[in-house]
Amino acid sequence: MAEHQYRWDAFSAGVVLLGSVLTAATAYHHVVREPAAVGQVIAPTAAFLLDGGLAVVVAAAGIGMARSDRGREHNRTVAAFGAGTAVAFLAAVALTIGIRTVEGRAVPEPVFVLFTSLGAGFLTGALAGEYRARSRSYARSAARKRDSLAFVNGMLRHDVRNDAAIIAGYAEDLDGGEAATDGRDAASVVRDRAQRVVERTELARTVGETVSGEIDPDPIPLAPLVDEAVASARAAYPSATVSSELPSDLAAPVNESFRLVLDNLIENAIEHHDGEATVRVEGERDGDRVRVRVLDDGPGIDPETRTGLFDHAVGTAKGLHVVNTVVDGLGGDVRVEDRDPRGTAVVVSLPAAETEPGADATTGSGPGSTAAGDGRDRGDDAIGPPVDDRDGV
Repeated sequence: MAEHQYRWDAFSAGVVLLGSVLTAATAYHHVVREPAAVGQVIAPTAAFLLDGGLAVVVAAAGIGMARSDRGREHNRTVAAFGAGTAVAFLAAVALTIGIRTVEGRAVPEPVFVLFTSLGAGFLTGALAGEYRARSRSYARSAARKRDSLAFVNGMLRHDVRNDAAIIAGYAEDLDGGEAATDGRDAASVVRDRAQRVVERTELARTVGETVSGEIDPDPIPLAPLVDEAVASARAAYPSATVSSELPSDLAAPVNESFRLVLDNLIENAIEHHDGEATVRVEGERDGDRVRVRVLDDGPGIDPETRTGLFDHAVGTAKGLHVVNTVVDGLGGDVRVEDRDPRGTAVVVSLPAAETEPGADATTGSGPGSTAAGDGRDRGDDAIGPPVDDRDGV
């Protein structure tokens, strides 16, 4: 049987403490003091079963909060509603007892009534808080699904529209068998772009589930995804030089949506280059994080354009907006760095997976790839010669 994990916070611990103190207080009052005062055991025991039982349920509720995975905010709402309602119940009963005392009318066993109102009040409020917290959670989940649907819709519109425009342009050359501007025949370009459209539409569901937080991917090796992205970029941009170098054991909790991140970063580097682009994808483990870098030798990104570069507005999924949203859904982050003497490095940081012992080889793809331990320094100079500066992305 799997062991339950307890996620204690101030709110779950506070509820357990309240229930424990209330249980001890009711036990002392009904079991220790009351039998001697009333000369019997049955009635005090029945009273303890009522208000002491409520106190035990309060403590159990705190333990249940610690065992759940709903989070600190959920527990805070439950505890706040419970405490607020308990105080309200207690104040109302105490005020009633006070008024009757002022009138000279004795209230039998006021302590028993106060204990009962405190326990019943807290549990009533906790139930209301649980309902409130779940309602807010469901509302946030619905909003995430709505936003993810809009995001995927915008992503498909952007990517499919771009590829469809290229297909339409080269399709005009098919009748005459003319060559594409990059030296390939038009049919080859159309075939490659059509395949990319199929791949993007197949990714749509995975991307939607990722950005909405509906899935928790298992760790997988990153090298195969990088190799696929590199191969796709070479087919789409034969004039560019695209390569990769990653340790074979480099893994992170991602899914196929990470391929979209790689595609967009590589394409962005190529399409905004002012010459023939050279792009390299590198990866390494840094403590409990995995860092994947997409390096180019382009003119860089000016500071004004870099501000808000990865901002995402719902329904607008273009280039780096897609990257930021998907990486965030995978629990990572993205940043942009300048390279010397020119170029840009886009760094994607992800949670690291456990490393398999003995797996330390480096895999690479294409020109510039090296094996681990070959003694060569793969510095920024390996990316290519400098060319003119540019503005923007």
